[in-house]
Amino acid sequence: MDKHNYVWAILVAFLFLLLACENNYKDGMKEYEAEEYELALEYFNRISEGEDNFEESQKMIQAIDSIFEAERIEQARQDSIARITSYQKRIFRELIRKQDEATEMAQNRYPNDIHQQIDYETQLDEQFTEEIADRWEITRDSISAISLKGVQEGWPMPDL
Repeated sequence: MDKHNYVWAILVAFLFLLLACENNYKDGMKEYEAEEYELALEYFNRISEGEDNFEESQKMIQAIDSIFEAERIEQARQDSIARITSYQKRIFRELIRKQDEATEMAQNRYPNDIHQQIDYETQLDEQFTEEIADRWEITRDSISAISLKGVQEGWPMPDL
């Protein structure tokens, strides 16, 4: 390995080690994922000892890259789940508001007849559920699943 490549390789190895340390700090001082830290440290040590096995260095670089790629994919997955949950909570709040509206409308329309209230409220619930499904471009089954998830996970109810 010529002197220029040697200096470059040491800098890259040091940056990987520094990045591993920075990621650890950003994660709230969690324990290092041993694999990431050890791999970066081993690479740094080999390069700084002057080992000029280019193929071995390339394998280590690929291993380090795959670790960072896996972390990026996991972060993207977590971000996606957070966005989906945010949409589900909005749908849940809208559904609860509409159910409350249906109850109030049925009580106002049939104040003295509970059976007609229930029938009318059920009709309005179905209508409102269909409107929500159309607006959010999801199925009624999805709305039922979101409703169940919201109740099970104790999502906050909207203000009345």
